[in-house]
Amino acid sequence: MKETGLHIRITGIVALNEYRIKDTSEHGVCVTFKSCIIDGVETITRPEEIKNISWIRVEQADALMPFYKEGLKEIVRKNVQVTYFDEGSF
Repeated sequence: MKETGLHIRITGIVALNEYRIKDTSEHGVCVTFKSCIIDGVETITRPEEIKNISWIRVEQADALMPFYKEGLKEIVRKNVQVTYFDEGSF
């Protein structure tokens, strides 16, 4: 995660959420990856994009991300994931 200074290994995709913003033509897709930290030092490398970094309990994350109908904690607990491949550049 270039933005945080941490190097991670992505092991899969646990959720894919599509949304549309009311009263606009904006549309987005959020991909939630399962990963683990493998190296690095936590730091903000893009202060123009990120104000702060903080670790929060999964219950707090659920409150901030209501689009997970069953809750992020339950999604992670199930350990169901789609394999992710980084194909690099071509």
